[in-house]
Amino acid sequence: MVAAVTAKPASVPSTVRAAVAQPLTRPAVIATARALPPARPATSVTAGGLDRAMLLELAEITGQLAALVENENEAIRGGKPGPVLEGNRERKALLIQNQERLVKAMREFPDDMAKADASIKAALKQAFQRFQTAIERHKLLAQAAIEVTQNLLRVIGKAATEQNNPITNYSRSAAVNRMPGAHGLRVAPVAVYRTA
Repeated sequence: MVAAVTAKPASVPSTVRAAVAQPLTRPAVIATARALPPARPATSVTAGGLDRAMLLELAEITGQLAALVENENEAIRGGKPGPVLEGNRERKALLIQNQERLVKAMREFPDDMAKADASIKAALKQAFQRFQTAIERHKLLAQAAIEVTQNLLRVIGKAATEQNNPITNYSRSAAVNRMPGAHGLRVAPVAVYRTA
């Protein structure tokens, strides 16, 4: 797939190839996120349909979105996603808005997409596959983080309940028996006399 993109270097700009073909390693994700050009409003789709520049722009935008999601995945794995998610919010919103507009135009003008050369189609396919993989990983990481948080809250809640509501019972001599979770209770000796 990469060979098809790199076989015609003049047909696909190097920024698109770089954004699409990045490996999924941590240093590459961070370097890609830093090296990406600033998000900008996309060109408008005219009644005439899609042109080559718009298709290349769609591949570039999708590659940038994939890099942002991969960056967020690394932050989630590292345990501190807050600053990264907050920092990417506006840029990601703009990229998603532009991507949705271009995908909608691509669906409205399927003939223009069919006329596109193979290198553009390959770049688009590779960008969307990378984006899909990053989204699937993001979904799994987010679900794992939610489960860990829920389990932690459940354990904390159970410990707080046991501490506030100790479980006790009395023995035959009326002494308080300590049950699991009933820490710190005292035993009060009581004598019981039976009369028959």
